[in-house]
Amino acid sequence: MVDITGVTVTENISSRSTNLSRDPSVELVYNAHGTEDDIKVTTAVAKEAPAVYRGLKRSSIDVKPVDYNVWEATVNYTLDEDARFQTDISWTTTGKTQKIFRSYATESVIDFDRNPWQQPPNFNGLINCTTEGVEGVEVTLPVLNFTESHKYSPDQVDTNLIQKLSQATGSINDRNFRNFTAGEVLFKGISGNTSNDIVTINFEFAVAETWTWTNDGKLYTIEGWNYLWFFNIPQMDLATGYTIQIPMAAYEERVYPYTTFGNFVPDLVGIPSNPLPGNAENDEAVPVPAPAPPVQTPGGEIA
Repeated sequence: MVDITGVTVTENISSRSTNLSRDPSVELVYNAHGTEDDIKVTTAVAKEAPAVYRGLKRSSIDVKPVDYNVWEATVNYTLDEDARFQTDISWTTTGKTQKIFRSYATESVIDFDRNPWQQPPNFNGLINCTTEGVEGVEVTLPVLNFTESHKYSPDQVDTNLIQKLSQATGSINDRNFRNFTAGEVLFKGISGNTSNDIVTINFEFAVAETWTWTNDGKLYTIEGWNYLWFFNIPQMDLATGYTIQIPMAAYEERVYPYTTFGNFVPDLVGIPSNPLPGNAENDEAVPVPAPAPPVQTPGGEIA
């Protein structure tokens, strides 16, 4: 710990220069005296200057000597620190490929009239039926994939955190998450690497929305990542005499465990849209008392 005994820090009369814009900033200026050690000066200024000023985080401290044992320190407040920890989000809707065995509806049947005395059999929506079974077809289903890149300080990332996130991989949300209902969001895992500054951990998610399915006029709701499959049996088609496969029952299976995403996924971090009073037309600027002028002692030193 740096001993700052004897170091005096006072705010300069030229302090609090303010820039109100899309990239707002504030500059605080301090005078420090009582030491020739720059480490003591920066330590004392860091203790005196607030970590957050008018909604902006402290981004840098610059010190320079102006006389023997006299220093001038400039403390800058910007959106840079907020931007460093801002959550980045990327997404794609390329979907996923899955084999399905039953259609939403049989739109038409083209009869090649090989047997003019019989109509083609009714497969009840089963796709690619053969004498051996139902082969189905590969289709593209709508899936939203998105990545949240969360920022951590190096001391927050350890093996316990990585293990915790690893154990949650392959689970679905047990309650609303990012405007999606329970069972719609799959946590696919993380990626990242170590850093001595800011550690970025990428959280991968996939969304399959809950959908509805109608059978014999009855509506069924199938939860996002649940899997629907059919049990088919051979049965003679009375109209043709052929033995064909028909669906006997449908089963909705939950194949992923539920978990509470809020226990391991951080909140989204954004940049404040109006961190400084007076940025918006309807805001009233809040007056802040200006620093008092420095007092000159008879010896010429600044008190």
